[in-house]
Amino acid sequence: MAKRLQHRGGTTAQHSTFTGAVREVTVDTDKNTLVVHDGATAGGHPLATATNFTSTGIDDNATSTAITIDSSENVGIGTTNIDNASGYSSLRIGTAGSIWGYNLSTNSNIFMSENISSQGGTRIRTDFATSYRQGDGDHRWYNAPSGSAGSAVTLSEVMRIDSSGNVGIGESSPDVPLHVTSADNSLAYFESTDANANIRFADGNSTGFPVGIGATGTSGNEMTLIAGGSDVVRIDSSGNVGIGTSSPSSYHTNKLVIDIGADNQNGMTIVSETTKNGMISFADGTTAENRYRGYINYNHGSNFLQFGTDATERMRIDSSGNVGIGTTTPITPLQVNRDISGVTDALSLRANSNVTNEYIGLNFAKATWGKMAGIYGRNENNGNADGRLSFYTSSGGTYAERLGITSSGLIFPGSDNTQDLGSSGSRFNDLYLGGGLYVGGTAAANKLDDYEEGTFTTTLTPSTSGTITIASNQDALKYIKIGNTVFIQGRLTISSSSSPTGASIVLGNMPFTPTSAVETSGWFGGMCAVSFNGSATFEPYTVWTTDGTVRITTTIASVNSNTRMHFNFFYETA
Repeated sequence: MAKRLQHRGGTTAQHSTFTGAVREVTVDTDKNTLVVHDGATAGGHPLATATNFTSTGIDDNATSTAITIDSSENVGIGTTNIDNASGYSSLRIGTAGSIWGYNLSTNSNIFMSENISSQGGTRIRTDFATSYRQGDGDHRWYNAPSGSAGSAVTLSEVMRIDSSGNVGIGESSPDVPLHVTSADNSLAYFESTDANANIRFADGNSTGFPVGIGATGTSGNEMTLIAGGSDVVRIDSSGNVGIGTSSPSSYHTNKLVIDIGADNQNGMTIVSETTKNGMISFADGTTAENRYRGYINYNHGSNFLQFGTDATERMRIDSSGNVGIGTTTPITPLQVNRDISGVTDALSLRANSNVTNEYIGLNFAKATWGKMAGIYGRNENNGNADGRLSFYTSSGGTYAERLGITSSGLIFPGSDNTQDLGSSGSRFNDLYLGGGLYVGGTAAANKLDDYEEGTFTTTLTPSTSGTITIASNQDALKYIKIGNTVFIQGRLTISSSSSPTGASIVLGNMPFTPTSAVETSGWFGGMCAVSFNGSATFEPYTVWTTDGTVRITTTIASVNSNTRMHFNFFYETA
């Protein structure tokens, strides 16, 4: 037989003065509430009703409602304001916040919020609001800006851990273990209370943390890259980069310093494809040629190295090692090309001081034989740029000047009267002189100052009267002038004469004016062989000069047509 448990009951008014026994339970018939009595408290302690389960002073004997559970099983601790959206169950914790869950079996979520009354609720107080959500295999964190109590809350997701364990900060779809998305320039900030702050990386094969990035320096304002457990790259507070050195600013040019240490062969490599270029550019702007105002470029297709200034190639080393300056196609180990306008220097060698009689020049030598030959410039006067050009050769181990040109243009041998100009087997062709030639000595008597060859048309004039006419096809004589002596050779044929008289015949139109010296001076001499009237017999006559004229002493009256005269004489010029 079933048993039934019954409790005593009464109205609310009856309970207000009823203390009951210790642990006695009664029923408030007005409120349909169980009341627990302790034998001392009037009204006892109400426990639950059909609509709400409330308690006043659980654990702390408070006189106000401590916990409220509404008909939808929502719970309020320290508050009776526990309304929630349909489909959610919530736990409201005073003015701090609430916890609620989404009840659908296919999409269960649980939320924990601060300063939010419930799901889709309002701010509990005037302040910021935050929320945490767990469900669908991920974790999400939200926040909202500060707002007034009772105002609607619009949450924005700030962080998520998805079902793969990827963390997204500002990113709802992280695709790596840590994915940060932000409109700010700075995405993360790490601070260490130690002298250094490092972030280190390692893979499954690493021992310790051999690779990383860190902050260092006296103020933590230098950046270091770590590899192999040691600092390998340092960027100081001025932006100077050091590879293999922690103090790039110690060097003269310090924006990038590479210290290879004790390695025998190390440095920097630029890798290009076999048909491409590898370039180092020096820029002073970001447009047009300013991007490569100076450059060093290696062309892998043709294997040549270019050097450029003012955005123009100035020098090239081709694949054969030939160096071209001003040309892209050098055909010798060093070729210098330059546009010519007047006196143009293609190559200049300069001394660092103005010391008289100091040499600077070019030297030619074999690999181990020392100097073979050289061309040098020498300053002849410390006060100005008077220069001398010297040509040196080595002979029998003696390296000496063999030929020189002074500042005034004088060409001289290396030493006096020791060198030949040409040889029997190596002769010069023509020698053009505007002055004289000293032969066998340096005195005026050794000077040969003129030489000339040619022909001239002469005339024959009787010394007293009459005329002598020379045949037009036989009226030219040949002359050779050496120094001031004129040698005459040739033949004249007389075509006619008219009463010639006198002691001599004067030869006119001489190529050079004869001296006016008298005949005893010895400055003239020679003969004229004369055949009269076509005779085969020639008679000799003297040729002499007087008063600046050349004369022939002959039998003038016998000179007629078909007279022939053969000359071979010389005279001195005036």
